[in-house]
Amino acid sequence: MTYLAKPFTLKELLDVVQQDLRSVIVQPFPAPPPPAYSAARPLRIIQVDDEPALLQTLQVIMRHRVKYLELLQFPNSVTAAHALARFDPDLLITDDIMPKLGGWDIVAQLAERHAAFPIMVISHWDTTEAWVRDFAGCALRISHITAPFNLADFLAQLASHVGPLD
Repeated sequence: MTYLAKPFTLKELLDVVQQDLRSVIVQPFPAPPPPAYSAARPLRIIQVDDEPALLQTLQVIMRHRVKYLELLQFPNSVTAAHALARFDPDLLITDDIMPKLGGWDIVAQLAERHAAFPIMVISHWDTTEAWVRDFAGCALRISHITAPFNLADFLAQLASHVGPLD
């Protein structure tokens, strides 16, 4: 890069710009990173919610936006807790309050077993402060979304946990 001392003429400025432009190597924009998941290694998500409508809605959304997806859905957290012990998901999406064993309890169990397990918590109440207080010291990556939620917000949080979506 060439510097000009003031005052300079328009011709001097144009000469310097042309010289600098000749020295610049033009490179195309880099290609976007490929999705981290494939047919051989699909994105693995466990979703737990006692509301069948939300299970079905999120299934349609994720199947539409994620090409390679292995989605296990559970209507209660007791069976989901057993599946988490056997199935190694990339993400857990859970409701925070459910009968018998709630999302809070699942997160507490995961905090004991996993170093950095990503979790999205869906709640009908803004319980963010309680989550931050109770799980501030653990290494889990927890995000919170209040229902009803905006689709763009949900997809942004999903991508923040699992990487680019298809």
